[in-house]
Amino acid sequence: MHIGASFCIYPATAALLKSCLPLILLTLLLAWRANAVADWIRAAWILRKLDRPPGNVVYSGVRRLLTGKRLRVMQAVNESVVGGSGVFYYNLLWGHMVVVSEPRIVAELLHNTSLAKPTQPVMVHFRQLMSPHGRADFLSAEGDSEDWLWRTVRRGVAPAFAPRSLRAAYPKVAQVGARLTEILQSRPQHEAIDMCNVCMCETIDALGLAGFNKAFNSIEAITLGKQADLLHVIFTANEEVARGLYNPAYKLLQMLPGPRSAGQLCIRRFHTIMQDLLQELKARGPPADDDDSLAAHLLRIRDPGTGQLLSDEWLLPQISVMFWAGFDTTGNTMAWTLYCISQHPEVQKKIADELGEHGLLAVPDQPLPRSPDYADLDKLTYLTCVIKEAMRVHTVRCQSQKSTLNVVTASCDTLQLSTTTGHLVSLQVCQ
Repeated sequence: MHIGASFCIYPATAALLKSCLPLILLTLLLAWRANAVADWIRAAWILRKLDRPPGNVVYSGVRRLLTGKRLRVMQAVNESVVGGSGVFYYNLLWGHMVVVSEPRIVAELLHNTSLAKPTQPVMVHFRQLMSPHGRADFLSAEGDSEDWLWRTVRRGVAPAFAPRSLRAAYPKVAQVGARLTEILQSRPQHEAIDMCNVCMCETIDALGLAGFNKAFNSIEAITLGKQADLLHVIFTANEEVARGLYNPAYKLLQMLPGPRSAGQLCIRRFHTIMQDLLQELKARGPPADDDDSLAAHLLRIRDPGTGQLLSDEWLLPQISVMFWAGFDTTGNTMAWTLYCISQHPEVQKKIADELGEHGLLAVPDQPLPRSPDYADLDKLTYLTCVIKEAMRVHTVRCQSQKSTLNVVTASCDTLQLSTTTGHLVSLQVCQ
């Protein structure tokens, strides 16, 4: 007597199933992804009407992705846009990429309410860099389940960038600038200095001191002629994450036993630096009511679901992303501004005249200029215009990424998109 059901498979049936099993699995897989495949084909059919990029941007972009140079991919796109049409399309690995440089179309897309919230699909893969727990930061938060984080953190830190908070933080920023001036003046007169590296070091130190009351002393590395520790760690860790993101084989190799790569070690080093900073902040106790620093506002954020302060597990990636995303754009903007000024003597003279007018420059009548204060910023109108013009001509963050499921129409005159999930669309402003 047999309890329960039983059945017998004949050898011929078993052989048939064995031979058909791969086909069955492939069919099930295709059925599971049928909608996505159909959307991909439909988008490709519509986007074929757009111009293809000049040059070899596709090969160049893929090569840089597979070697971990993701941060330089848009450089190839920039080179292809110049002199081309206002809209062009290409495939980068499996992704549809649409680059828009026509100002009118860019304005329409940026004001499209269905694409109001910028989505950063790639940012999800950088969570391993922000936290060893893989928790989301507010830049990588996605979907309804994490929408609370994006809204809560943005609302929580917004007061740190209000005029009152910036005025309170200004003395520490000025302190970093004064120290950098001393270092540069001590260098040999004709020595070549990488101002991009210098400005990024200054930004990290200003962010650390003004935002977290933490001295990273990155600019001191300039005196040694090398890259600052935190700067090196972030850049190397970035490339490590990019290699694993775009090259699956590289990611599999990292699972094998053996010594860790330099990139993996830098990821761990970045975790340690940020965890030490978080513990230092917590050890200081609750922030004072009149503390308007970035760290104070982060420590005050509460989970809207529980009403409790964010746990260390959720707070750590919010601190990490401030340093990861907050230094290179500012540093490069300063470097480009200084370069533009250096190429235009007439602009230098006007800036010098304005600074001298307010007693901020050493002149024969006043060999010891006074230190600038926050109130001077509103008085330096010409310098402000120069900075804004440099930002216009050499836009550092010139790309806004959106995702779209449906490409409704596409031509060099119009580009209509809908919904906010799916294929990557890159909106790029080029001068």
